[in-house]
This record gives sequence, structure tokens and C-alpha cells, in this order.
Amino acid sequence: VTGLAIGLGLGILLDKLIYLILLKLIDFKVALGFYISKGAIIRSLILFFAIFFLIFLNSIRQIYFSKPIELLHGGNTGEREPKSKWIVALIGVLCLGSGYYISVSINNPVDAIMFFFVAVILVVIGTYLIFTSGSIVLLKMLRKNKKYYYKTNHFISVSGMIYRMKQNAVGLGNICILVTMVLVIVSSTLSLWFGIDDMIDTICHHDIMLKTYLSDGTDMYNIVKNEIELGGYKIKGSESFSSLSMALELNKNQLIADEKDVFLYYDDADKLSSMRYVTVFNLDDYNNLSNLNETLEDNEILIHCQNKKNEYKYNDLSLYENNFKVKEKLNSFPKSALGATMSFVDNIQIVVKDKNVLDSLYQYQKNKYSDNAGEIMVYNGFNIDATDDEEITLAQKTNKILQENKENSDIIYYNFGSKVEDAGEAHALYGGFLFLGLFLGTLFTIATILIIYYKQISEGYDDKDRFEIMQKVGMSRHEIKKTIHSQILTVFFLPLITAGIHVAFAFPVITKVLEILRLTNTMVFAISTISTFVIFSIIYSIIYSLTAKTYYKIVSR
Repeated sequence: VTGLAIGLGLGILLDKLIYLILLKLIDFKVALGFYISKGAIIRSLILFFAIFFLIFLNSIRQIYFSKPIELLHGGNTGEREPKSKWIVALIGVLCLGSGYYISVSINNPVDAIMFFFVAVILVVIGTYLIFTSGSIVLLKMLRKNKKYYYKTNHFISVSGMIYRMKQNAVGLGNICILVTMVLVIVSSTLSLWFGIDDMIDTICHHDIMLKTYLSDGTDMYNIVKNEIELGGYKIKGSESFSSLSMALELNKNQLIADEKDVFLYYDDADKLSSMRYVTVFNLDDYNNLSNLNETLEDNEILIHCQNKKNEYKYNDLSLYENNFKVKEKLNSFPKSALGATMSFVDNIQIVVKDKNVLDSLYQYQKNKYSDNAGEIMVYNGFNIDATDDEEITLAQKTNKILQENKENSDIIYYNFGSKVEDAGEAHALYGGFLFLGLFLGTLFTIATILIIYYKQISEGYDDKDRFEIMQKVGMSRHEIKKTIHSQILTVFFLPLITAGIHVAFAFPVITKVLEILRLTNTMVFAISTISTFVIFSIIYSIIYSLTAKTYYKIVSR
């Protein structure tokens, strides 16, 4: 009851602090005031009393089915030496290896989403099997190594851990999984937060952006430009281009549209991995964007693949029954065009000779797919000399005018926005992710600390009699302390090291998942992961220091 009362009190006091942190992360205005929810307190009390009651019933059940003599002498009953389960250990290694292979072999974000949880389940199963069976196999191998085993601290630690690993293994597996979750969740959300500016710069290359479809967009372009000039803002630069985007399957040197569905909803994983998001530009727009003067003959194209691991290998290309010759495979592409046409699958950019070729490709897919066909997008971007508040005001006012004029134009739909507005939405979204990441990371860290601490205290009381016997047969306190240090160090840091290996192998698949959230800068995630691991290792070491002292006090009484 005391613990529940203290917990509720701290929860009420910290509620506003946590709320303020959340508002700060998502860049919202702080609303003053302090409110205590009576309903929340009542529900919390009911929940915890229900939990305590279930624990009470379980304790009664255990006492009822146990014999008094067994309860009195249960602590003196020795534990049998566990058997070496080579097959189970091998299955654990295979599960772990399979999970690692899935992670490092994935090449695109869609595959990452499909197979991420499969890899997670395999790694979790492999972790538990290796800790429960593989650890016993390893310890028995160490026991057979006479040079290692027949040393005072190793002899006692290894022999003791072999007999106790049956109950230790599950706890170590739990700790390893919790530590891995902390590292993955915190590092991923931190990288999203610190990568916001990079993501915005990748997607938004202009302060004001207008995308129109099924029209040349002239009317709306004039409206936007007119509002900028009426507001008295200087246009520092502008860019415009047309593009046609399509989801196609790449089969050798052919880009094929699925007859049934052109929108990536495939059950076949192999087919999905071959999907490409193809964007076609005309040569004039490409030259304007890149400040070049490239030329193309009839049926010649330039091609660019964003994923260099899946670089296009052929010198010709078949697209919608049109055969093109690849004049050049581009190493780079104008960033504004890339940012405006990003997709979750591998992207391919194709430059054709002129607008006539672009229109013919559009008409071909329009005749074939009707309403399911992609539309030609006309992009217009402006950089203006204005403050953030002025940019937001201008964008909101202009968007309202565009809505009013849309009904009088032939445009089916359009997309209009500003870089500042997109940045604000990104801060709100990824700030929320960071809050959840830090909250869950803290929760799992506390759970890890409690498991480790009470596990070591319990083992300390179990080992007390054993070390008293060791003292009676001639071991000094220094030797006992050295032995304790060796045993706790081995058990304590094994989950952390294993979790670090898990995160290292999970790095490729997580980077692909983060690409779906528009984080393409791998270095940001790498720095966040390393920093999180280092900070957590320091916290972990402090816990080790405190635990070792508590353990030693118990066994040396």
C-alpha cells in the first residue's frame, strides 16, 4: 500500500513534467494549468489491487500444492547438472543466423517491412535457445579446457554457473532482449529527431512548392507567383519540371506493368522486390535543373538508379513496348527532382528526348489502365526572402485562393505547401516518436535494472552457504572477492555484448525501415546507435558496480 501511495504521488507530480517534455518535442505551445484526474487515480488503484490479488491467489495455490517438509528443506536441495543439448543449441544458432541473414540481405524498404518482424522473432527464439542450451554447452567446453578451468576464480565460477545456468539462462535472455529493445527504440527515434533537418532538405528544396496534375498548371502557377509578388517578397530562385511516375516491374532490361494491378499490392515477395518506381523527365527540364546541355537522338535515354546496389546493367531498355537505347547511366541527378518524386521502393529516373515522348508514354498507360494510370505532374518551386511566420501566412493565404480557383480549372488535384509547414509537421511527428522512444526506453531500462538487481540479490543468498564452505576450506576473502567479480562480470555483461551484436546485425534492416519515414542519411542513424550504446553501457556499468558490492556484502556476512 505504501509503495502504491508513493507511486501515485510521484506519478501525479511527474505527469505535468512529462507532458511539458512532450509539448517541447512536438513544438506545441504550452498551456498552463495543473489538473489531477480522479478517474485515472481510481482506475490505477483498481488495476494494481487486481494485480496484487492475483499474486495473492497464486501464492496460496503454490502453498496449497506443496508439502510443508519440502518448503522447509527446499533450499538445501541440490540442483542436478544440466545436460548438454547440442541439437537445441544448434537450432538456436540456426535461428539467430537466419534472422541475421534476413537483416543483412534486404535491399529495399518494402522488403524490410515484410520481413522485419520475421527476423525479430527468429532472433528472439535464437537468443533464448542459445542462452538456455548454448551457454551450458559453452561452459562444459570451458570445463574441459584444463588450462582455463583449473584456476581458482575460473574453477568456482564455471562450476557454479553450470549448475545454476538452468535458472539463470532465461533471466539472461530476458535481459538481453530488453537491452536490445532499448538500444533499437532509442537509437531509431533519436536518429529520426536529429535527422529532421536533413529529411526536410532532401524532400523540400524550395520554400514554396506547387504540384499540379492533368494540366500544365499555368493558372495555379500564376496565382502563386502573383501572391508572392503582392506580399512584397523577393523570389530568390525558382525551378519547374514535368514528370510521369509509374510503378513497374523490372525484369532484366524490361520495365513491365502488371496486368491486374499497377499499384504495388503484390502477395509475391520476389515480385515485390523487383518493383521499381520509375519517373520519366524530358530532356529540356533535365538540362535546366542540372545546368547541362545534354543531347539525345530518337529512342535514346539517360537513366539513373538511386540504389547503387541495384544499378541498371543493360545498354537498352524496353518500356511500354518502346525500345530505348541507354546513352548514359547517370551517377547523380538533380536533387529537387529526386525529392519531389521519392518512393519507398527503388527509384529509377529516366530522361527522354522531349515532351512528345513523355506524352506518348502517358497516353499509352492511360489507354491501358484508365483511371488507374498515373498522371503527369507539373512541379513549381520558389525560394523567397521571408521569415518563417511570413512564409506560413503566405502559404495559408495562397492555398485558400487555390482552393477557390480549383473549381474553375481542369486540374483534378494539386498539392501545395511550404518548407516551414512541412518542417513543423515533421517536428510534431518525429517529436512524438522520440517521446515514445525515450519513454519506452526508460521503462525497459528500469525493468532491466530491477531484474538484474533482484536476480543478483537472490543468487547472493543462494551462494552465501557455498562461499562459507570455501572460506572454511582455506580460501581467503581476496580470493572470494576475485571469484565473485569474475562470475558477476561474465553473467552481467554477456547480455549487453549479445545485444550489441543483435543491434549491429539489425542495422541494415532498420535503415531500410527508416527510409520509409524519409530518413536516408545512414550516418545520422549510425551515430545515434553508437551514442546510445555507449551511454547505455555506462549506465549498465554503474549498475554492475552497485550489484557487485551488494552481492559481496551478502555472501561475505
